[in-house]
Amino acid sequence: MNKPKPLIAIVEDNPADVKLAKICTQHLLDELEIIFFRQGDELMQYLTNGHCDKDRFRLILMDLNMPGMDGIEVMQMVRKTSGLEQVNTVIFSSSENQKEIYRAYESGANAYVVKPIDFVDYEFRLMKMLSFWCGVPAQEPQPSIATNPENRDSFSNL
Repeated sequence: MNKPKPLIAIVEDNPADVKLAKICTQHLLDELEIIFFRQGDELMQYLTNGHCDKDRFRLILMDLNMPGMDGIEVMQMVRKTSGLEQVNTVIFSSSENQKEIYRAYESGANAYVVKPIDFVDYEFRLMKMLSFWCGVPAQEPQPSIATNPENRDSFSNL
């Protein structure tokens, strides 16, 4: 019998960042189940609708600044959700504002990682987080993401 895959939620409202995260993680789909949400309230609906297997949750990776609930509000609600109080929550944001970083940690974030602009750096940080928090093998960044003209063109159109 197959062991259930660990479950990862990525909450990101920027379509280009969602697309990049999907490209970066496509090789992990045999090891992880990754669910994407555009807003924090979508994640909370999923977590509280009774269909979520909370025992499989390993990580919630979310942007800080999103429409509706921001990443900190979502994290605070997750911390109050029965069965998810101890799930790892990481804020992955382009903001380097020290007050926001402090507020995230004060609210219970396990980590705050600044989202880089460069494709290769983005992939590197994302893979390091998944390796650390979920135990997937760490891999060197795949230059094909940053250098593949097809990927670059698709991001510039968003």
